[in-house]
Amino acid sequence: MEDTYISNLDIEPGVSLFAIFEGNDGKEVAIFAQKHFVEQLLANKNYLKKDYKQALIDTFLNIDQLLFKPEGQEELKKIKENNEESQAGCTANVALIVGKTVYLANAGNLSAILCRDNAPYELSKDHKPDDEKDKRRIEQAVGFILSPRRNGIKFSQRKDHLPARRALGYQKYKQNQTSSQEEQIIIALLDVKVEEIQANDKLQRFKSLQIWSDGVFEIWNQQQIIDMEILRSNQK
Repeated sequence: MEDTYISNLDIEPGVSLFAIFEGNDGKEVAIFAQKHFVEQLLANKNYLKKDYKQALIDTFLNIDQLLFKPEGQEELKKIKENNEESQAGCTANVALIVGKTVYLANAGNLSAILCRDNAPYELSKDHKPDDEKDKRRIEQAVGFILSPRRNGIKFSQRKDHLPARRALGYQKYKQNQTSSQEEQIIIALLDVKVEEIQANDKLQRFKSLQIWSDGVFEIWNQQQIIDMEILRSNQK
């Protein structure tokens, strides 16, 4: 199992955090992100200013930088239990809930939905191969798109293939010293959607926010998931 998660109702009074970190090519980056995300978020200057959207973006970029520092590399090796350089990465879906506002941060192809009027309401958008901005960035960073796939895209650089465009880790795809952190082949830049929770965002008497890894939607669609949750809630 290469995925990790955070489920914390009170990172501070009135603030909750839920997240999935989907590890690829190893579990160590997902574990690193799970361990450090809350502490990095709470210490962020924009979080302290209550600019929660920018704080989430900053935190993801900061964790990506920590991964490549000597102390970060040593921690990854300890998690892996060997001295080989980590080639792993992870995508992420993070929901920060402040009062009745959801800040949904996404990098990759994980999904988050609210149950609104007994139907799925999407909070995240997959980073798909038809995004021209990402495509131009990849090509300018000396990478090229190899072939699309159902839940993401494959990239190639010197015959290496990677099923992500935005993710933590993947150090070998972030080696361009003349480009910024946001101009590499793979970047750790989140998209953040801000959504107010409404009275009809619930399953029966419970508010419902669901975050799923991409494999779930290879079996069920979003409405089927909502329908199953409605059935379960009626049985309680």
